[in-house]
Amino acid sequence: MKLTYNIQAVIANNHLKSTENSLVKSTERLSSGYKINNASDDPAGLAISQKLRDQIRGLDNASQNSLDGISVLQTAEGALVEINSMLQRVRELTLQAMNETYGEDDKQSIQSEVDELVKEIDRLTRDTEFNGQALINGNLSYRAYSDSSSVTVNAYSKDVLTADYSLTVTTAPKKAVVMNTTPGTSVTNIPDPITAAEAGTITINGVVIKIEEGDTADEVYEKLRDGAKNADVNLYSVADPTALPLNTFTEATVGSAGYNTTSFVNGTTSFLFVAEEYGSAAHVNISCENTALLDALGLGDIATAGVITSVGVDAQITLNTASGFSDTAIYKADGDQVTITDRNGFEMNLTVAGDTLTRIVDDPTRSANIKIEATGIGSMILQIGANEGQTLDIVLPDVSVKALGIDNLNMIGPEGLVRSLDAIDKALDKVQRARSTIGTYENRLESASASIDTNSLNLEEAFSRIMDTDMAEEMTNYTKENVLAQAGTAILAQANDRPQQVLQLLS
Repeated sequence: MKLTYNIQAVIANNHLKSTENSLVKSTERLSSGYKINNASDDPAGLAISQKLRDQIRGLDNASQNSLDGISVLQTAEGALVEINSMLQRVRELTLQAMNETYGEDDKQSIQSEVDELVKEIDRLTRDTEFNGQALINGNLSYRAYSDSSSVTVNAYSKDVLTADYSLTVTTAPKKAVVMNTTPGTSVTNIPDPITAAEAGTITINGVVIKIEEGDTADEVYEKLRDGAKNADVNLYSVADPTALPLNTFTEATVGSAGYNTTSFVNGTTSFLFVAEEYGSAAHVNISCENTALLDALGLGDIATAGVITSVGVDAQITLNTASGFSDTAIYKADGDQVTITDRNGFEMNLTVAGDTLTRIVDDPTRSANIKIEATGIGSMILQIGANEGQTLDIVLPDVSVKALGIDNLNMIGPEGLVRSLDAIDKALDKVQRARSTIGTYENRLESASASIDTNSLNLEEAFSRIMDTDMAEEMTNYTKENVLAQAGTAILAQANDRPQQVLQLLS
């Protein structure tokens, strides 16, 4: 028996310390609910659990992003539903106007309603927004740029790779143009008033214009201008196009009738009928059986057969060798619109600018090499994953009246009605395809959201297995450590009493 060193007490004390440490950790686990409260508890488990936590939080945000994306798409689709409804109404009115039981006043009323519907479509296109971001005005379409102001890339499909493309514009689009050649004839030379011999009718693209005895020169010009407008034709008083170079053109508004003129320095003027649209589908057809009326209007020299016809020309392009376009790519021209497609889903729509007055002067055949840069920029990017690159690009088409091709609907002339109906049908098809595209996006986002939620749940289960305390198991461990602590305390007390027994030996 030793007095200076109580080995039993030291052993009991060490065990009691270990028990107390275990009891502290068990208490911490029970009170916090976590198995890992400090890095020392499980370094590997802590690293894994933190990565899982990052993934879970990222997935929760991705799920919310998917739902926000669905809200965006539903907003856009709601606007497209209304646009589709208005287009259907415009189509009904167009078919109604085609019925010849309606007079010109009735058709003017139809035209007024159509114009208001078109304005509302354009307003809806501009004002449909989500969180301040316009959705269907073309801002969310892929963007591309050309190195020429004469070519504009309207849109391209998602299958088009970000790259540079090149083509050659061999022929710019042309408008149909009818011009009188009688020297010195102008609006100021129209007989004022019209005599009985000069009275009659002139037909422009099926629109009949009545020139009556007693009409003043201004009234004649107004009738011609308004009638031509109803026939998708613009009427101008323009100088002799062969007199001076193009750059001497100036714009002005003159005369009590308020007609527009485009004139040269020398001032020799004549009539000019110009189709509103580019391309072979648009034409100017003028007929009149009264030669005296034709002579009065200065059209006699080119109306010997009683009929004048001019047809426009579509834009023409060629795809350059090594242009970036597929070998299977083909193009379709419609006026100033050119669409390039191939069998792999590639599609690019271009507008090729035309210059009416340039072609009136010398009608040149021009060509130009054009470089197009497809940027891949313009779509709405939705982050639908927890990591970089896990995104979905939302591309919504431009459904403005210009993009739909319904900015110039004519309910008066028969030929204008035919073209208007064709334009409306194409617009309806584009809107339906846009809605279909939105539907596929919505389905993808709904599937993505469901998948994200399932993935998040599985990760939370894995996180819980690493981090969460098994309360039943830990309570058993706590009870054991608590009993050991009480026993250790009792044994340590007895071990500390051992040196007292030395006194018995000394006594």
